[in-house]
Amino acid sequence: MEEDNRTYQKGILLGVLSTLMLVLILAGVGIGVGVIDLGLYRQPAEYPMDLAADNLDVDDDFTTTAIKKINYVMKVMEMYYLEEYDEEAMIDGMLMGMLAAVGDPYTGYYNEESYSSLMESSEGIYYGIGVVVSQNIETGEVYVVNPYDDCPGAEAGMLPGDIIYKVAGTEVTGMDLNEVVALIRGAKGTTVDVTVLHKNSSELVELQVERREIEVHTVEHQVMENNIGYLQITQFDEVTPQQFKAAMNDLKENGIESLIIDLRDNPGGSLGAVIEVLDTLLPKGTYTYLVDKKGNREEYKGRRNASYNYPMVVLVNENSASASELFTGAMHDYDKATIVGTTTFGKGIVQQIFPLRDGSGMKVTMAKYYTPNGVCIHKTGIEPDVVVELDEGEYPSIIEYEDDEQWQKAVEILMEEMGK
Repeated sequence: MEEDNRTYQKGILLGVLSTLMLVLILAGVGIGVGVIDLGLYRQPAEYPMDLAADNLDVDDDFTTTAIKKINYVMKVMEMYYLEEYDEEAMIDGMLMGMLAAVGDPYTGYYNEESYSSLMESSEGIYYGIGVVVSQNIETGEVYVVNPYDDCPGAEAGMLPGDIIYKVAGTEVTGMDLNEVVALIRGAKGTTVDVTVLHKNSSELVELQVERREIEVHTVEHQVMENNIGYLQITQFDEVTPQQFKAAMNDLKENGIESLIIDLRDNPGGSLGAVIEVLDTLLPKGTYTYLVDKKGNREEYKGRRNASYNYPMVVLVNENSASASELFTGAMHDYDKATIVGTTTFGKGIVQQIFPLRDGSGMKVTMAKYYTPNGVCIHKTGIEPDVVVELDEGEYPSIIEYEDDEQWQKAVEILMEEMGK
């Protein structure tokens, strides 16, 4: 009977694995970065991996031992545990603990709710409060990077730099960031209680925030003095390439002569999205390549020559991570832009998401990525061509242009290149 039960459970595990679908993402969750992991689905044919149960290379001794332990623990709980308990929560906890034990903050298990939030992020439309949040891996603190204008979070009084202490009565420090996001999001028209600590304050503030449909505007733009175009990309997701092209066309029609692309506090996002944006700015060639654990190399190339040719500056800071670093590295290596700001975060690895049949999923670090010149920026970041520091505690999103020294340096560089 025990053997039959073990075989049955093992069959379930293999059956679940056989239904996995590939998602390749490039996202930042770390110190000072990482709203939520942003993803891009890819068809299995585009990234071949045979996950059929018959072809899985399973260590039978390891699998049998693991299933025996799980089976024993579940039986002991069923026979002896005094109180009621949630079996589904136990399974979720077991899987979360298993992947957490790897010691990689980017590898993890997501239950159905948190996985749904993860996937919504790639679409650019969701029900929530319109606030970009981040997590400090060392302290576990969750804080606000950017509350979107005209969205519920900003309307309720949330500010850049706010530390989020509680969501719906639950303390969130140390909680997985995607679980925090899942708590914040919910049905349209409902409210969520969020307790925050404003920067330079010692008093907690309790806010009641309405959940609404949020369409993320990842690209903002305007024409500045001296025909300098300004374009900010807050994150890379599925809507970004379309928004980027629309913004660039508008800037072009308004006669810009140079361009500042602002990637400060951009936590990353979709690999496909950043490649599509680069394809409008760079000549044909390799924009990045991935190398997996077996040494396999996969290149991502542009399909057409650049549509926009202006003197350019890319602004970055220590919160520019992942996909934004890939963008910066490609622009730098193709000598397409001067990089200004501070050294970027340093996330040069790629995650792959495996959705499971029950609506949950897992995210696994599967490769390093390299700039066109063959540089892996993981844990080192990209040092700008021109280093300009902001005063401590200043956020690019809340300081005025005339007080933004990084912005002023970018203007100075472009004015010189334009001969003005």
